[in-house]
Amino acid sequence: MLNRFRAFWTKVITPIAKLLLRLGVSPDAVTLVGTLGVAFGALFFFPRGDLLVGVLFITAFVFSDLVDGTMARMSGSSSKWGAFLDSTLDRLGDAAIFDGLTMYYVGPGENDRLVAILVMTGLAALFDVPVLIPITLGLLAVASTITVVQRILTVRRQALAAT
Repeated sequence: MLNRFRAFWTKVITPIAKLLLRLGVSPDAVTLVGTLGVAFGALFFFPRGDLLVGVLFITAFVFSDLVDGTMARMSGSSSKWGAFLDSTLDRLGDAAIFDGLTMYYVGPGENDRLVAILVMTGLAALFDVPVLIPITLGLLAVASTITVVQRILTVRRQALAAT
């Protein structure tokens, strides 16, 4: 069964891979465009609640993952770098999907804190600087505390003025 599935997609993907190679497109470029498409789809459509559109948009770009590998094999340009780039960008695409869905489930409104921690977590992972996460969480905790104190003082002033 799996062989039939693989054979079907190979027949679909091969002509696309051949065309892109003839046009001078590199497998790495297809990998990058695919990741950008997945990230855009996830971070644009999911937070807005356009889940089906997001899934369809992302699915179109997920197929680039099959195309780039086929192109690399056909052109004889398979390399450790290409495999590394592909697997790394796949994880970034996955992260964008998780982030987009997280933003959807958090809901509308002020998402500044969520965006801050998601961006810093992504940067921490991308550049292997894990200390960015606790620093960001600490700054958000301080900022949240200041906001709570400000709100308490504002409500207290309003309550005292009303009496």
